Amino acid sequence: MSEINQLIDEIVKHKKWGEGTVKSVTEENIGVFFENTDTGPRTVIFQFPQAFNAGYLVLENFKLIEIIQSVINSRACIYCNDT
Repeated sequence: MSEINQLIDEIVKHKKWGEGTVKSVTEENIGVFFENTDTGPRTVIFQFPQAFNAGYLVLENFKLIEIIQSVINSRACIYCNDT
């Protein structure tokens, strides 16, 4: 879990709301603060790491992308390898 804490204060991008700052991350959720949501500035909670796997959030820091990918891979089905 300590590796995913490196995501805190990182900038991520959302297709609709643009850049946001990671404010919290757990094994199941990631909270991202956006200035430009439909209801104004707020922190939006996404499923972690699914939000990255599904393309809702994008990260440009390659080292952190590797960490997220390792979390995704560790949760893959042992039978079908589906993440």
